[in-house]
Amino acid sequence: MTPCASLLIVVVGLFLFTSTQATARDFIRIVGSSTVFPFAALVAEEFSLKTPYATPIIEQLGTGGGFKLFCGGLGTSGRFDYPDIANASRTIKPDERAECLRNGVQDIMELKIGYDGIVLANVRGGSPVSLSLTQLYLGLAARIPRKTLNGYALIDNPHQLWSDVGPDLPDIPILVYGPPPSSGTRDAFVSGALLPGCLKYMETLGAVSLRPDCERLRADGRFIEAGESDNFIVQRLRQNPNAVGILPFASVDQNPGIMQSFAIEGIMPDQDSISSRRYPIARPMYIYVKVAHASAIPGLTGFVEEFLSRNAMGPYGYLIDKGLVRLPQNEWVDSQVVASRLQKNVSASP
Repeated sequence: MTPCASLLIVVVGLFLFTSTQATARDFIRIVGSSTVFPFAALVAEEFSLKTPYATPIIEQLGTGGGFKLFCGGLGTSGRFDYPDIANASRTIKPDERAECLRNGVQDIMELKIGYDGIVLANVRGGSPVSLSLTQLYLGLAARIPRKTLNGYALIDNPHQLWSDVGPDLPDIPILVYGPPPSSGTRDAFVSGALLPGCLKYMETLGAVSLRPDCERLRADGRFIEAGESDNFIVQRLRQNPNAVGILPFASVDQNPGIMQSFAIEGIMPDQDSISSRRYPIARPMYIYVKVAHASAIPGLTGFVEEFLSRNAMGPYGYLIDKGLVRLPQNEWVDSQVVASRLQKNVSASP
C-alpha cells in the first residue's frame, strides 16, 4: 500500500469518527472473548451501580469474532458504530492489527487484566485423569505419526479410548467438548498444549519434519466443537460423566461441587500455579481499548479504571472472588500506568 493510500484511509477514518461524535451513543460497547465475558460483566454491573453512566453492552463473539468487529473502523453512532473495547483471551494477531490499521484504528490500548488456565475437566464421579501434553496430542490431534518401512508417516488418529493413548489412562472413549476456531481459548489450547505435546513426541521419534500437522484437531466425533458458551460445555459434561471439557479455569473453580480438573504434566491448575505460569496451559487475558473513542463515549475511561481497581483486582477483589487469576503486582501496576493515558487523551480533547 502506498503512503498516500495509507494517509487517505486514516483521514477517511478520522472524518467518519468525528462526523458521528455529535450523535454518539451514550453507552460502552464491548465485544469478544467468552472467557473474559463474565469478568467484564461483573465490572459493568459494578460500574453502573457506582456511576450515572449507562450499563455497558457486552457481546460474546469469541476473541476472533470480537477483533473482527473491533477492527472494522472508528465511529460511535449510526452506520459507523464500532465497539469501544475488545475482550481477548490471547494477544491480537498481526493480521488483525493490520486490519485495524487499514480501517483507521491506529491507537489501540492493550491492557492485561489477569490470567487464566485452560483446564481439562469432567464432572465429579467421572474418572480422575492426569495427562501429559504428549498424551493430549495423541488423543486429540487429527493425524499422528506411525512407523513405516521408510521412517514415519502421518495417519488419521486411530485412538478411540484414552487407554489407547497410554496404559495408565482410563479405559473409556475419548470424547472432548471444546471451543470453536473463533475462540481465543481454542487458539491458546492449540499453541499451549497440542503443539508442544506434538513437538515433544516428534522429537522423541526423530520426525520433526511432520510438524505442519501438529495444530489440527481431529474431526471424527472425538473432539466436538461446542460453541462459545462454557455453560453449554458444562451441561454436556453433566450429561456424560466420561466426557471431558476444555474450559477456562474460572468455570471449574466456580463449580467445585460439580467439576474436577485434570492435572497436566503433574500440575493441578490453581491461582498460584496459573499466576506463576507453572501450570503448562496458562495464558494472560486482555482488554483492548480504542483510545480515540475515550473522548466520545461517556464513562469509557471510568470503566477501564474500575476494571483495574483494587476493588476489582486486589487480593480480595470481586473479580478474584469469581475466579480471575490475579496479576502479579508489577504487571498490575504496568496495566494501570498504560490505562492512565486514556484520561490524558480525554483531558487533551477539545
